[in-house]
Amino acid sequence: AIGLLRDYSAETVKAFKREIRLTHENFLRFTHRYWFHDVSNQGPAAELFDRWVAQLGTDRLFTEVREEVHDMIEYLDSDGLRRQSNSVTRLTVVTFFGLIGTIVTGFLGMNLFDYTQVSPLAKLAYLIAVLVPVTWLTFYTVAKSQRLSELLDAMSDARMSARHKLRALIRVWWHD
Repeated sequence: AIGLLRDYSAETVKAFKREIRLTHENFLRFTHRYWFHDVSNQGPAAELFDRWVAQLGTDRLFTEVREEVHDMIEYLDSDGLRRQSNSVTRLTVVTFFGLIGTIVTGFLGMNLFDYTQVSPLAKLAYLIAVLVPVTWLTFYTVAKSQRLSELLDAMSDARMSARHKLRALIRVWWHD
């Protein structure tokens, strides 16, 4: 399978992954259909089978192949998790910066004030007056996100007392 990774292009990587999955599937099929630990309950046949297994070393070879296939599948799984983690990180960053724009446009779009009679320079000033505090609040929330997460965990835990929940709330802004 490793021979398929000639130039690490997207196509050869896909072929490599496909080959590993097919190898795993074939190995599982072989194991379930054809791999036997015993062939007979009768003494002479069982002894003959045990001799063949010992002479050919099939148990050792089977274990070796199983471990190699398992390692390849483990690699694919960890690579998939890494890719998924990278995607989640990118989506989180996009959401974070999109949140600022969403809050600003939502606040300005509520039509609390009549901006139609205001000059473009005043409109820009209103935009900045909303954008700056919202941006600061969003970054501040991210800075406190670990403690806020701990607060949410404490609030959702029915086993915690009100005193522990209050401590978690206080820890958001003040260190222990």
